[in-house]
Amino acid sequence: MVRRNIVLLDIDYITYEEKPVIRLFGKVKGENSHDLIALDDSFVPYLYVLPSGNIDKCVSDLKELKEEEEIDFTVIEKVTKKDFQVPTEFIKLSFNHPQDVPKYRDKIWDLSSVKQLREHDIPFYRRYLIDNALVPMGELELEGEIIDSFETIESDNDSLEILKLSKAPVTGNTDFQDFRMMSFDLEVRNPHGMPNPNEDEIIMIGIDSNVGVRKVISTKGDEFEHDPEMYFIEKVDSEKEMIESFIKTVKENNIDIIIGYNSDVFDFPYLKDRAKIWGLDLDLGVDGSGVKFIRRGFNNAATFKGLLHVDLYLVMRRYMSLDRYTLERVYFEFFGEEKIDVPGDRIYEFWDNGG
Repeated sequence: MVRRNIVLLDIDYITYEEKPVIRLFGKVKGENSHDLIALDDSFVPYLYVLPSGNIDKCVSDLKELKEEEEIDFTVIEKVTKKDFQVPTEFIKLSFNHPQDVPKYRDKIWDLSSVKQLREHDIPFYRRYLIDNALVPMGELELEGEIIDSFETIESDNDSLEILKLSKAPVTGNTDFQDFRMMSFDLEVRNPHGMPNPNEDEIIMIGIDSNVGVRKVISTKGDEFEHDPEMYFIEKVDSEKEMIESFIKTVKENNIDIIIGYNSDVFDFPYLKDRAKIWGLDLDLGVDGSGVKFIRRGFNNAATFKGLLHVDLYLVMRRYMSLDRYTLERVYFEFFGEEKIDVPGDRIYEFWDNGG
């Protein structure tokens, strides 16, 4: 058995051999920080039943329902929980798979001996966090066995470990941790107005970080090759190489948090579409997966497994009251200085004229 201390960055579950497996994504603490995926197949989904009357009658009805409807409760047990600070008897029903809970919930609730169902709508991964008192972005103490691979994920001792847990994780230090952060911004040549990913190429990707990486990746810049003040320009030969360099930069620098401004709506969707044209995947997830967009409010959020993405535009909209939320306006609010603004619809003119 080995022990590891990680900073928890992400959590999900997958189905493996018809069983749910919790996956914890984190960074191993210490000088040789690297990614780690911890696997826990011991946790099972459940809900609580509050009987309407006699609890034994309710248990009997549930057992009968199990036989008639072929509902596979793995465990039916009586438990005592505080209900608004009053000790109350409940029935805890455990299932084989998280999808069984919403699948059979209504049939259970329809029993006359059932008054209410409790905790049936808590997502499985969140249930795991609650039951084990785990704090996202906090430190976890893990114990288990290092394995070489799991499904399509291969372990690499230098950059990725896979740990099969032998017991539940324990919360360690909950203080805010030090994270490796990188911000980025795209510029696009758009002579026809609004950028179109099917036609308009990316001409620059600007990158800054707290790990010593600061550069602009571009297909221009030969004239600055020997200018020490323009050290940050990384010249590449094509848009494809530009995107490949961006992906390589994120991976090689072991980034924990990637930051953009309006990157949910523009940068990542655009980058994904242009990468696809060149046969590239934005495989920045710790498990080798690409970017996924999930519904969050009125927009889709760009997400990666084990790599946090923060769109500061949404943060500014939530926590600041401004007349407008352009990057220039926000910059002025924070620093009291004007940020040089190049109109988006004229970028192609400067680019084509050697700018």
